[in-house]
Amino acid sequence: MTCFPFASRRRGAIARLLLAAIAAAGLAAVRLPAQAPGDSVQRLPEDSAVRTGRLPNGLTYYIARHTEPVHRAELRLVVNAGSVLEDERQRGLAHLLEHMAFDGSTHFPKHAVWDYLARVGLATGADVNAETSFDHTMYRLTIPTDTAAIVTNGLQILADWAHGLTLDSTELERERKVVIEEWRLHRGAGARIQDKHFQVLLRGSRYAERQPIGQVSVLEHASIADVRRFYRDWYRPDLMAVVIVGDLDPVEMEARVRALFGAIPAPRHPRPRPRMTVPVSATPLASVAVDSEATATSVSWLSLAPHRDLITVGDYRRSLINTLAEAMLNARLAEAAREADAPFLGASVSLANIVRPLDAWELSARVVDGGAERALARLRAELARVARDGFLATELAREKTALLRRYDQIEAEREKIPSAQLAAQLVGEYLSGSPTPSTEYEVALARRLVPTITADEVNRVLAGFDSLRGRVVLASGPVSSASALPDTATLLAALAGPVAALPAYVDSTANAPLIAHEPEPGKVIATARIDTLGVDIWTLSNGVRVILKPTTLDPGQVLITSYRDGGTSVAPDSELVPAVTALDIVSRSGLGAYDAAALRKRLAGTVASVGGALGPYGEGVWGSGSPKDIATLFQLVYLQFTAPRLDSVAFEQYRAALRDALAHRAARPEAAMRAPLGLLLA
Repeated sequence: MTCFPFASRRRGAIARLLLAAIAAAGLAAVRLPAQAPGDSVQRLPEDSAVRTGRLPNGLTYYIARHTEPVHRAELRLVVNAGSVLEDERQRGLAHLLEHMAFDGSTHFPKHAVWDYLARVGLATGADVNAETSFDHTMYRLTIPTDTAAIVTNGLQILADWAHGLTLDSTELERERKVVIEEWRLHRGAGARIQDKHFQVLLRGSRYAERQPIGQVSVLEHASIADVRRFYRDWYRPDLMAVVIVGDLDPVEMEARVRALFGAIPAPRHPRPRPRMTVPVSATPLASVAVDSEATATSVSWLSLAPHRDLITVGDYRRSLINTLAEAMLNARLAEAAREADAPFLGASVSLANIVRPLDAWELSARVVDGGAERALARLRAELARVARDGFLATELAREKTALLRRYDQIEAEREKIPSAQLAAQLVGEYLSGSPTPSTEYEVALARRLVPTITADEVNRVLAGFDSLRGRVVLASGPVSSASALPDTATLLAALAGPVAALPAYVDSTANAPLIAHEPEPGKVIATARIDTLGVDIWTLSNGVRVILKPTTLDPGQVLITSYRDGGTSVAPDSELVPAVTALDIVSRSGLGAYDAAALRKRLAGTVASVGGALGPYGEGVWGSGSPKDIATLFQLVYLQFTAPRLDSVAFEQYRAALRDALAHRAARPEAAMRAPLGLLLA
């Protein structure tokens, strides 16, 4: 049972698709007409494979048959109410109520629900869980569907959570201690820094004062009447949804939902659920937070704006444009981080949903102590260069190719998306009010829209980032770097100051073969077969054994792994540090004739990746890719074995990052405890 105080929900098209996939026949049969002038305002269609409806009492339901995995189903009860709705005397009670939901109800008195769930083999966390956020509360069950009684009882548990909680005062005394301890365990450096930043990011709104974990003084003294009042006010059918996804008959499930949840009475005089907002400041804001247990220094530059949902075809096109802009700027930032004397250890840009009514473009960088101002200046300069020159046609073409290829993978793997991901998508759609188009429709729509997106459209996404409205700068770091962190006045002055002019961006690309000269092929000198496993074993002339296992588990993926005895344990003491760090350095350096940045560009539009594995007693190479790119995958595996790069710039950057991490390692309480334990166990 958890609380989520900071909901960073991505709304990009690919993120939606990865959650929206559902098994259905005939993706290729979906054909969309050419875009008409008024097409952008057309509402995205609902997925016809999802049975959805609204009961007379106001409760919404979503039901979909999905057989990944077979004989399993995901059940969700979603309550459109979270900590932001708490009264002053209830701060933390939304989360406390979530805990008490497992402490007795109409059909499962006292702790009978725990006894029952354990008896049928469901595990807390993996199969049974709940969460409370600012805006909603959700209860989750993952159940087997090959036993009718378990399905029936699973639905009854959801119905009891919705309208049958006992809320006994004795259980309140027990659970308040549990929640206070959870509060204590979460009061690490990250939470303390986040608390301070929240006061700036969310100022002027209830979100700034209603974090789900609550306030200890309230948790210590809250009465059962306060808990029951929150339950009565907000746990009601017009603020609830039931989501059922899995290996079940949707028609039967719909009838059961109508009978079981339709019996919950509608509230006679419901308390209005307010529509929350977060004011966007007309002038820039800044927050600086230091903490004795922080282990890294970072700076972030955010552009805040009211949240926009994906409702229409035009919204979907906007999400594709955002995805392309984000990918291109991230590629440039990755190149900047690989420069000699780079301005940051790493940097990225993302579009996130901070809380329900607030979105943010966020540029963030991890820096060495004293590097916050320099990093911020470079982030501004990178954006100014985009505003001045725009992205290049080659960059846009590359990211379009990569984006469409990801849609190809979604199409190929659509039947293997787990039911839990589809359930999460439907939960999100209920809470946001967005439609739930089918995967077939989304893939076809993306294939139609992506080629029509212009450079001007992508350039406009970030063109206004450097204006003053909605700008927030956040900096955080260890206490030891407090003197190196700029104060808020310095950060705000840096935002208002002149922007350095970077030279025009040069998109250096290479199209040379990954392998200049094909190697002389070896031979298979012996074969074997294990029929019971469906495995073929080949012995090659160089001594390598190949174990081949064809499967239909994931038609869009080929996996390669290798192993040999060895590892860091065979390195002499004098070479232990190079041994344990070599793999990290190689992974940052690239392969063959291509450094890491050039390799990324060279592989745009392919689905293939490789890496190394190094443990104390073994080592190897792994690879993953699509069947379409299997030739590229094998070339990369070959290069990983034969031509790993050792880039001097990548090496120096790695050393800088390692020095920074080691300098602050002792600040972590876990590290302080492990050091003496290590000596005792040595």
